[in-house]
Amino acid sequence: MSHETEIKKVEKLDNGQWVIVIRCCANPATDYSHTVDAAVMANPAKKVQSISDARLRAAEQHEKAMQAEQAALDLVGEKVKHK
Repeated sequence: MSHETEIKKVEKLDNGQWVIVIRCCANPATDYSHTVDAAVMANPAKKVQSISDARLRAAEQHEKAMQAEQAALDLVGEKVKHK
């Protein structure tokens, strides 16, 4: 399945780091917090790469969560006969 990520929030932390909250498929349950060091945030190329990697992780995490949910739902109604 294809996924679409969106940056929902960027917040500066007290210790010189930034947290970027990435949401997948407009689903708040998928919010993924990505921490970025100030040196990375200040470097355009490093910032783009860091956020790109985080977006991919958020999408992969959402996909795995959907697969796990389906696997759990597939168990409903499963019967096993025991002696």
